[in-house]
Amino acid sequence: MCLERVSQTVRKAYHALQGLVTSQPCSPQDCVEQQYNRLNEDYRLLHHLCRFFLDNTAPSHERGDRTTLPFLVNMDRLYELFVAEWLKAHLPANLIIKSQERVNIGKNLYFKTDLVLYDSSTLTPCYILDTKYKAPVSPSPQDVAQVVAYAVSKNCQEVILVYPTSLTHSLDELIGHIRVRSLSFSLHDNLEHAGQTFLKNLLS
Repeated sequence: MCLERVSQTVRKAYHALQGLVTSQPCSPQDCVEQQYNRLNEDYRLLHHLCRFFLDNTAPSHERGDRTTLPFLVNMDRLYELFVAEWLKAHLPANLIIKSQERVNIGKNLYFKTDLVLYDSSTLTPCYILDTKYKAPVSPSPQDVAQVVAYAVSKNCQEVILVYPTSLTHSLDELIGHIRVRSLSFSLHDNLEHAGQTFLKNLLS
């Protein structure tokens, strides 16, 4: 579940502590019945987060009945990672995916593409995917210009803007020799079904 460098750190910590400590199950309530002083104040934030996960709760924009410390979730990046990981597990054998590829344009100028799908045998780019965690009525000119620039830089003929919801006015147009589409990988229903629908539309 971790990157190799993270796994190494975890293993070192585990071996260092295994003879000194034992695991003990805790309830969410255990995380709030604490007295803090200057010696253990650093644990307050950790306990708040532990209770959040032990309660199996999810963040919401609604007002709740419990207090916690505020934190931000980078939903743009999280959505991109989610789409990438789902595709890694479900792409057909003739395609491979690469994330956050850097494309050098000139001195001190480069692009970073969200996701690129390559033909696994020739390693030629087949699709460039740019995830957009927002729900506009239609793709913006700026977003279209961005993915067309990506396509030109990678010599790719198909680019897709990926949104978490269906757009009122979807896009499927040729700009020069580049096909630009908008597709939805919905987060509102069953994620597996939404992913299969997205993949089918992507490859159509």
